[in-house]
Amino acid sequence: LPNDLLSNAQRLKLYALFKQAESPAPLAPPSQPNSINYAKWEAWNDVRSLSTKQAMESYCAVIEGLMSITNGDGDDEEEVESATAAHAAAAQPATSAQPATSAQPATSA
Repeated sequence: LPNDLLSNAQRLKLYALFKQAESPAPLAPPSQPNSINYAKWEAWNDVRSLSTKQAMESYCAVIEGLMSITNGDGDDEEEVESATAAHAAAAQPATSAQPATSAQPATSA
């Protein structure tokens, strides 16, 4: 993807969905946080409530939307924003009660 296609917030969102599809975020933030590592952990932690399947589906949908934009179907920044925003709702915690997930050992991001 072209470097100027996505904002940093959108890149973090894709990173978080990709990582959540692998495993949940560590419970604790990085022990020696720098701004980049903390931002990555924070974005990943924000999508913690998504299942592996939900994270994969959201990630794929965003990438498919971006591919259609870069393949000449349009290059409007609003389309990129809507492609990521459409799946941002999936990252919001559900309003209904869900069972707690078990803690995973911390992994480096």
